[in-house]
Amino acid sequence: MQNTYRTIATPYDMFCAGHAALPDGSLLVAGGTAAYPSTIGNLDYRGSNHAYRFNLATHNYVKVPDLDEGHWYPTLVNRGDGKVIMVSGLDQNGVLQSNAQTFDPTANAGTGGWTPQQTTASFLPPYPALHLMADGRFLFSGVYTFGDG
Repeated sequence: MQNTYRTIATPYDMFCAGHAALPDGSLLVAGGTAAYPSTIGNLDYRGSNHAYRFNLATHNYVKVPDLDEGHWYPTLVNRGDGKVIMVSGLDQNGVLQSNAQTFDPTANAGTGGWTPQQTTASFLPPYPALHLMADGRFLFSGVYTFGDG
């Protein structure tokens, strides 16, 4: 194996996006940064609603449907059935929310698709550490990007 590197352009600002491996070996990337804090009063990051699959064979990002709202620092977790749940993060207005959507990579003739957004817990911090348990439930360990509450 050679030590080779490639420069791969990203289609949007994926800083603080969530990532999860899909059963076909591609990588799901969702959310990210739509806007940064500014010196003119905007004190919050704004979440992006974009989502892509990264195809390892072609080294390309492939667009999938957008999320219902922006998510800056979301968590993406494999559900164990080939689907991925996405939850939390700052929305497009910079407001922390705990809404969730599920990505099904087999929807839309294999291009993938999201379920409609659902409200989850009353509070989940940005990028919460969620773990799939053997019975299909998720455990929030209390650890997250900006603390260990």
